[in-house]
Amino acid sequence: MTSGGPGSTGGVDRDTSVDILADDAVRRMRVGEAIVAVIGLVLLAIAFCLGRLYEVPGPLEFWKVTAQPLAVVTAGLFAISAAVVTFIAYRRTSDSAAHSANLQREKEIRAEALDRCWERFRFIFENSETEGGDDPKLPPEVIFEVVDLLGDEAEKLKDQVLVQFIAQWGEYYADAHLLASTAPDDPS
Repeated sequence: MTSGGPGSTGGVDRDTSVDILADDAVRRMRVGEAIVAVIGLVLLAIAFCLGRLYEVPGPLEFWKVTAQPLAVVTAGLFAISAAVVTFIAYRRTSDSAAHSANLQREKEIRAEALDRCWERFRFIFENSETEGGDDPKLPPEVIFEVVDLLGDEAEKLKDQVLVQFIAQWGEYYADAHLLASTAPDDPS
């Protein structure tokens, strides 16, 4: 967005900050995945080395009978662990996606509100002009009230460009209206 146009935020672009936060979250997730993979490989290497250093404990007959059930139980525990890790990752991802969707919705709502505010200001501006010395289309009291309300709404939406524009135009219009109302009527 360019500064000074309709819907301008007056400096900080919220789209950019949301993108930076999303990129940071993705980067942290990738680093976490890399750390888990490295730890798994290190544990595998340690287990392999320890298995090579020592003899099988206990009699061989014991391991022929209990190896398969022990392997099934171990595989089951690892499967449950993998399911838990997957569930946690899914929850974090879905929470992140929901948060991003909420931010996007808020941005759209704010953009619509800013567009409405700019449109109202254009309407007031166009209907406050006089054509050929005629009276304005709207009474000055209405124009002053609406400009004041628009200024409040622009402040609430944190659009500093619109706030400054409304304030400057309001002062200009008030000065012009004051000069027009205090000017002596020309009797000619």
